[in-house]
Amino acid sequence: MYCRHGIKGISLIMNNIDYAFYMIKKLDECNKNKNWDEIIKLDWNFHKHVISLGWALYENGLGEYTIKLLEPFYETIKIFIENKNLDEINILNKFFEYEIFGQRPYHRMITTISFALGMSYLQVGNIKKYLDVLKLIINYEKIGNNGLYYRLNTRHLEAAIRIYEKEKNEENLEKIYIIFNNAINIKPSENSESLMERCIVMYDFLYKIIDMRV
Repeated sequence: MYCRHGIKGISLIMNNIDYAFYMIKKLDECNKNKNWDEIIKLDWNFHKHVISLGWALYENGLGEYTIKLLEPFYETIKIFIENKNLDEINILNKFFEYEIFGQRPYHRMITTISFALGMSYLQVGNIKKYLDVLKLIINYEKIGNNGLYYRLNTRHLEAAIRIYEKEKNEENLEKIYIIFNNAINIKPSENSESLMERCIVMYDFLYKIIDMRV
């Protein structure tokens, strides 16, 4: 599969999948004990071993393996969010290898994981879990001021549109317009990836929401 990050094919999967699943076995143990010291000592890369691999599996029709890969990370970040535990910031930065997302970097990353996970649930026909993940993405908008972040706002809008596609009611439609009104007042954080994502989602909004109601 060719996408904005380059070619995601069998080589990426074959080169990384064994180590990735060894890693999530360790992560499961860490989650149960609420102690992540062991996982941060492993030599791994969030984008290579988690997100890129997860999307590669999904894009090659192997969404069931994306689910097995991403669910443990999804649950880990939910633990941090539910506990609002800022003491774990060093662990989170090790997860994501970034220190540029502010006080709580997991808000952006949970949406990244959520979309790959949600699309994989959709691929295997689990609509309930697909919608559950999308609804949690929108809820993250209410934590702190992260809803004002350009790229997060784009993903909130996409999630809201996807929810409305499956559950057409006035409440879900109203959420789309609320998020859209926030989106149009925020400038792009950069002019490549985030702007491209916004253009695609705005097309979705015009085509799937406005056109359908005219």
